[in-house]
Amino acid sequence: MASAPSLAELGTLVLSTGDPLTKSKLSHLAYSRWRQENLPIGASEPPGRPCSPSQTPIGFPKGNSSSQKLGELLGDGFFADFAHVADDESRHFAWCSQRLAELGFRYGDMPAHNLLWRECEKSADNVTARLAAIPLVQEARGLDAGPRLVQKLIGFGDCRTSNIVARIADEEVAHVAVGVYWFVSVCQKMGCAPCSTFKDLLKEDWYDTSCTNKQDKNGQLSEVYDRLACIISMEKENSSLNKPPQ
Repeated sequence: MASAPSLAELGTLVLSTGDPLTKSKLSHLAYSRWRQENLPIGASEPPGRPCSPSQTPIGFPKGNSSSQKLGELLGDGFFADFAHVADDESRHFAWCSQRLAELGFRYGDMPAHNLLWRECEKSADNVTARLAAIPLVQEARGLDAGPRLVQKLIGFGDCRTSNIVARIADEEVAHVAVGVYWFVSVCQKMGCAPCSTFKDLLKEDWYDTSCTNKQDKNGQLSEVYDRLACIISMEKENSSLNKPPQ
């Protein structure tokens, strides 16, 4: 960790770490070191899929010209904002892990879905699709699911867990805002209309259809999409609305 000379190589070290708690701690250390030492963004080739406890860590070669060109398109601000998001997520995981330990469990004791990484694999070669699939769709679902889960936990009498979920849900609002901001920015740099691009990507199935079809029966997901489309269409007129936190 101390020898990695850039944010990209720090990120690859994190992604090549199998143990979840260690990965969480390294995420925070990487973000802190990058901010404190003013390291460059750099370039690095990450593992095709982040290591899990059952996987052997993978070494990393230097980044190639395609990743460098993508970095030039996105700019340093993009990486700074999503490094901040990653730091938030590492803290969220630490909160949840601590609460699980208090209840006598640990991460991995209960089944977890693989939806986020399935979406990442599907959008691996398309940055606009990645932004649409993860922050604008998957994380946006949490904006509605979070408050419902909080109320359910309160109903079970578990106020401590409900408080943790509420704090996480509150921070996810900023994550969706960051996603919207950069989705619009990337679309504009590529000469695409953000709102129509977002709708087209949804039609191309950049999100999990099994969950979508189930929720669409109640009109829940369509409402989320409509709201996101409105946010995107308003972005040009009020670009500061969803500015990521400093």
